[in-house]
Amino acid sequence: MAATGRLPWIDHVRTFMIVLVVNMHACVTASHVGDWYVLVDPDPPMAQKLWFIFWQGHLQAFFMGLLFFLAGCFAQASLARRGTGPFLLERGRRLGLPALLYMLVLHPFILLGLNPWHAKFPPFAEFYRDYLRRERPPLVRRRVAAVLSRAGRMEQCPRLRKRERQCS
Repeated sequence: MAATGRLPWIDHVRTFMIVLVVNMHACVTASHVGDWYVLVDPDPPMAQKLWFIFWQGHLQAFFMGLLFFLAGCFAQASLARRGTGPFLLERGRRLGLPALLYMLVLHPFILLGLNPWHAKFPPFAEFYRDYLRRERPPLVRRRVAAVLSRAGRMEQCPRLRKRERQCS
């Protein structure tokens, strides 16, 4: 263990996984296999796409799972050291605030600025209002309702219960 209490080999594995995540997004940009904000023209021929599909499929099979596994391995020690409240506050600050910044500020401006799908957007105020009110697709609602009903919590969500009946 290093003098700071960190395991250097874990940091190296995490760094390598993050490099693979960046590689994955670069591959999506070049291959048009998947959806991304920017796709490089021209669309590659199918012979090239097959190599991308093979590579991207193998990357997606493990790299995010491994990152979550490594985070989970050390979460218990952090929780025990800090306590539940400070642990959740620290995670919310480090993970929740950047996620909210992306969802509420960056993503809408990327959609409007890059307009990767050449969509015709309404004026900004109307677009942003609709973006914030956007409904989840029925499949997502059904999955959430199924998880809640298995957990016996469907009675706590009358809105989902009503929509579940409509989607069935």
